[in-house]
Amino acid sequence: EETVEQPVVPPVEETPQAEETPQAVEPTASVAANLPTVAVTPTVAAVQPTATPTLSPQGAALAPSLNAPPALAQAPTPTAGPRPTPTASTPRVVANGGVGGAVGISLENFSPYLLQGSYQSSDGRRRENAQVALYGAGSGYNVGILTFEATDLPTSQITLVLTGIDDELETHSTIQVLLNGRTLYSGTSGFANRPATASSAPESGIAWDQMRLIVPQGTLQSGTNTLVIRNVSTGAEIAPPYILINNLEFASEAP
Repeated sequence: EETVEQPVVPPVEETPQAEETPQAVEPTASVAANLPTVAVTPTVAAVQPTATPTLSPQGAALAPSLNAPPALAQAPTPTAGPRPTPTASTPRVVANGGVGGAVGISLENFSPYLLQGSYQSSDGRRRENAQVALYGAGSGYNVGILTFEATDLPTSQITLVLTGIDDELETHSTIQVLLNGRTLYSGTSGFANRPATASSAPESGIAWDQMRLIVPQGTLQSGTNTLVIRNVSTGAEIAPPYILINNLEFASEAP
């Protein structure tokens, strides 16, 4: 018998299928709603309260305004120097005709460094012989302004005591003093002249003089007050004519 050979059929190779790329699955609204919420609490720095300053018993009636710069250590009690005999050129009489008398009860002393606009030495504020200068009109330093608060004012007569000294020139400077817009004094400075040989060193003694001006009733008010001291002498230089101010004091006559 004849054997018939069957043709060999080659195996069919399978074409590899491409792998499917997984699609990003968007979270459904329900899933997003179930996501945890993290609350962020801002950190707030603790703020320390500002201490309220305590006034001395002498300062119970008058205090510097909160808008004014902080006061330094008050000037020591000045040494009264020789005073010229009051004349027409060196009056100690205020505008209303009242004569400045002896000081009774001190209400408050103010450092001269509180006089805004006055000239202060470049060597810094002095604790001894505290002083600021008021130079002539045109110098840019002829006006000093003090703003302060007043409460519980006495009913007795109040006196403004200015401690200072005039320059070394024989002719006195012309000074103007106003309280709340009312003129307390306008005229020749009542301060003694500074000796021409006097030293300006902080440790040197200055024979300070005083002007006492009566404050008319109703001029000093409860609340904010403004005191203005002005050198109205002509002078555009940091040189005479000038006035040095060492201390400012409000006092009440003893009952």
